[in-house]
Amino acid sequence: MPTPYDDFTPQAAATYANVSEKVRKNRQLLQDVMLKHGFVIFPSEWWHFDFEGWKAYPVMDLSFEDLISTHY
Repeated sequence: MPTPYDDFTPQAAATYANVSEKVRKNRQLLQDVMLKHGFVIFPSEWWHFDFEGWKAYPVMDLSFEDLISTHY
């Protein structure tokens, strides 16, 4: 990827152009998969995506264990 996670330099932008072909392909793969499943890209951070329409859902205060037990 173009930078480590939580890097806040200009190189961390989702569309930063001065990257290797391998980085460009990896970043594009991540973006394609996330967009396909309803997420939108946070422009200044290649790793940051938000779910489209997330504001319409209430905040849940669940432990990870409770979350897993309700779905499996």
